Amino acid sequence: MKSFFLNKLFKPSVNRESFDELLIEIIDNVFRQKRELHNYYFLLCQKLWSSNRNNEKKVLISKYLIKRLLRQSNLILENSSRLASRLCSVYNNRRQTMPKSRKILH
Repeated sequence: MKSFFLNKLFKPSVNRESFDELLIEIIDNVFRQKRELHNYYFLLCQKLWSSNRNNEKKVLISKYLIKRLLRQSNLILENSSRLASRLCSVYNNRRQTMPKSRKILH
């Protein structure tokens, strides 16, 4: 997937069809990464449930694992959203035409 993106990433004008192909590739990658991540955490939880720890520790560790899963899952979506917006020609055109604002601090 990276080679596909590296070839298309820095082209200034990408036609609509190739941009749609890039979006399909990004979306496919998001589903694949999230599925792998969820499977990994599911296996961790199964190992935890079959361990000899007491239930209180199991609950605490399970909560921690759920938090980590949600955080990493959101990070996958956030990174793919950033990539899609960087590749979007409309976004790039709008960004080039916007005047640069100057902040004056006294």
